[in-house]
Amino acid sequence: NNSIAWWLGPRTMVPRWWASRMSIRRHSHFGFRGMGRLHECLMVCSSLIFLRSTCAPHRRAFIGTLPALPARLLLGRAPWRASHRRPVVGCLHAVPLTLDVLARQDSATVRAVFDVLASDASFEAFTARQMQSIVRRDEEDGEKLKQGIQLAIDKGLLPEQVHVESARSVNVEGREVDDICSEIIEALGDAPQKGCVMTLQGLSGTGKGTVVTRLQQLLPNTHIWSNGNLFRAVTLLATTLAEQQGINLQEALRPTTLQTLMGMLKLVELADGEFDLKVDGLCLSYLASEVKNTVLKESRIERSIPTVAGMTQGEVINFVRNALEQMTSSGYNVLMEGREQTLNYIRTPHRFEVILPNMALIGQRRAAQLVGARALDQIRCKGGGGEPGSEVDVHAEIREALKALVGT
Repeated sequence: NNSIAWWLGPRTMVPRWWASRMSIRRHSHFGFRGMGRLHECLMVCSSLIFLRSTCAPHRRAFIGTLPALPARLLLGRAPWRASHRRPVVGCLHAVPLTLDVLARQDSATVRAVFDVLASDASFEAFTARQMQSIVRRDEEDGEKLKQGIQLAIDKGLLPEQVHVESARSVNVEGREVDDICSEIIEALGDAPQKGCVMTLQGLSGTGKGTVVTRLQQLLPNTHIWSNGNLFRAVTLLATTLAEQQGINLQEALRPTTLQTLMGMLKLVELADGEFDLKVDGLCLSYLASEVKNTVLKESRIERSIPTVAGMTQGEVINFVRNALEQMTSSGYNVLMEGREQTLNYIRTPHRFEVILPNMALIGQRRAAQLVGARALDQIRCKGGGGEPGSEVDVHAEIREALKALVGT
C-alpha cells in the first residue's frame, strides 16, 4: 500500500510500477495529502527522475495531478494548471537564454525572455501597456474593417447576409505549436491531399502566424495567402494613377476606376509551382515577391494604404476568392489567417479559431517579443553580431532593452 501508488494509481496515466518504487508509506491517519515537508521533497526528487525518463503524454498527465506544494517546488512558480500554462509561443519546459536562443526570435526566445523578466515589476507594467495597446488597436481596426465591409455591401460587391460555416475552436494556451498543428491536421482529414482552403481566425497576439507557418511546413503543396501585398499593390496602382493624371487619391478610388485598376492585377503560377501576384499596368510590371520590401514599402504607399484598404475591401475579397479557386483547382492547399469579418466571405468548411482564455498572456508574448528584438539589435550594434562573453551578458542586454523600451 505504497502512498504514491495509492494516490496516483487510479488518477493518472503514470505506471504503477514507477509509483511502487517510492519508499514513502501511507499513514492511515492522514494519508498522502498530510505528508510532511520532507516527504513532499522526496516526492519532488522522484518526480524529476520520472519526468526525465518517460514520454510526453505521461509527463503531462503526471504534472497535472501533483498537489500544490510539490508542483510549486518542481516548477519554481505557481502550481501547474491549464490556466497558468504558456500560449503557443511558449514552451512547456524552461529554455536558457543564450545568444543562440535570442537570435532565433521565435517561441523559444519569447519564453526565455519572459523567464528572465517574470519577476521584474517594470516588465509587468510594460506587459500591461502592451495588452492595452493590442486591445485598443484591435477595436480600432475592427471598426475600420466594419466600415469597409459596409461600403462594399453598399456598392453591391458583397452580400449583406452570408452563411458562415462553423469554426472549430483550438485552445492554444500552454501548448506547443506542433501539438496544435496536429489537432488541426487531424480535423482536416484527407482534404489536404486534394487541395483545400483553411482559415484561421483569432485576436491579435494569439499566435495565428506561428501556427500557419508551421502548418505550411507540415502539409503538402501548401501556400500562405496574405492580403498585405495585395492591398499594397492596389495602393501602388492608385497612387501611380493619381500622380499620372494629376488627381487626388479619392478620385483614383472611384468604383469604375477601381474596377480598371483591379484588372491590372493577376495571380500567376511560376515555373517552380509557386504563385505570385503580378502588377501589370500604368507602365508598371512587377511580381509582388520581388518588390515587397522595396517598391511596395515606399513612403507614398505607407501613407496611402489605410485609405485604400478602407475603400477596397469588396474588390480585394472578390479577387482573393477567385485566386483561391485558381490555386485549389491546381491541387494546392491555401492557408489564410486574419480577421473574422473578412474570412466570413471565404467559403470553406475548414475553419478554425485560436482562443487564449488567459488574455494576459497576449500582452506577455508581445512584450517579450519587443524586448528580445531590441536586445538582439543592441548586441549586434555593439559587437557586430559577435557573441557576448557569457549568458550573463545576454541577460544584461535584455534588462537594458527593457529599460529603454519602458522609457519610450
